[in-house]
Amino acid sequence: GVVAKESEMATHFKSLLPVIDISPLLVKCDYSDMMEDAGVAGVVEKLDRACRDVGFFYVTGHGISEGLMKKVKEMTHQFFELPYEEKLKIKITPAAGYRGYQ
Repeated sequence: GVVAKESEMATHFKSLLPVIDISPLLVKCDYSDMMEDAGVAGVVEKLDRACRDVGFFYVTGHGISEGLMKKVKEMTHQFFELPYEEKLKIKITPAAGYRGYQ
């Protein structure tokens, strides 16, 4: 069925997208010489390559809790289930700094 195909597609895409551990960036983010760190340079190189070659990537080592990610996902689903007119109340505009719904 459709669900099985979507699951297979998600698994296929996951195998194609690079997974990048950004924890070295978090460890050194408050240091002015962070770019001199080999771990940071390695992460930057991986991000650069992923953006140039694939266009997308998965990030690990970001420090965001599973609970917060789950809550954001739930809120996102709630927003997109709203009627179109409700979503347009936060339409993207120059006055809003080009932030909002489109």
